[in-house]
Amino acid sequence: IDQSIELQGQTIHNKKIDVKSETSGNISKLNFSRGDKVSKDLNLVLISIDDRKEKLSSAQKDLERLSKELILNEKNRDNLLRQNIEKIKLYEIEYASAKQLIDKGLSSKSKLSLASFNLANAEADREDIKIKFESTLANLEAQITNVKSLLKNIKLDIAKTNISAPFDGIISEKMVEETEFISVGTPLFTIIDLDPIKIEGYLSEFDVNKVSVGTNAIIEDSNGIKKNGKITFISPSAETSTRTFEITIEADNKDL
Repeated sequence: IDQSIELQGQTIHNKKIDVKSETSGNISKLNFSRGDKVSKDLNLVLISIDDRKEKLSSAQKDLERLSKELILNEKNRDNLLRQNIEKIKLYEIEYASAKQLIDKGLSSKSKLSLASFNLANAEADREDIKIKFESTLANLEAQITNVKSLLKNIKLDIAKTNISAPFDGIISEKMVEETEFISVGTPLFTIIDLDPIKIEGYLSEFDVNKVSVGTNAIIEDSNGIKKNGKITFISPSAETSTRTFEITIEADNKDL
């Protein structure tokens, strides 16, 4: 025998969002009116670009310049290191020759000291070259990182000038007009999703244990329209004042 419980409730939206601006500027175009049905990702608000594209172009040029400087810095370092290696080889030969002549008694110690001095200076120069160019490299890489971060932020800001519907729904409120200046956080419009439709109701302590999540429900509004739904939520605790348990029923509502 089928049993049923009859109760009264109210319909509520599935989702409701107040869409706010994430950037500032003048509204150049609005592609909706209050009450419009809109699809997800439909462009609804366009904010003026202003000087954002100029900033993007300037940052891109800075990145190109720094990247070229980075390559040039590496080439200069490699060239100087190659020259330094050749010097070290030459001074090593001079030092070895001077030492051999001294061992044979054919040369003075002053020539050996000069060859040793030249060799030590060349080896010290190699370390100086590495330190100098590593410092320049670190500085250039830091600048490149900053410019890349700036580029990313500019691109994100440009993307924020085009505001789309976050989901299929109906525009219930319109808070702005064309040419109006808006700032970050300015409410633009409210969109609600009515599919599925949700119904909130309350069950007594006596009835709550007779149903569960997934229990079938028949919904009928004051105009006699009926829909089939299911219970999707049952509150785990009762309302303090009424000792009733909140439940939510969902039903397909593609026809809105």
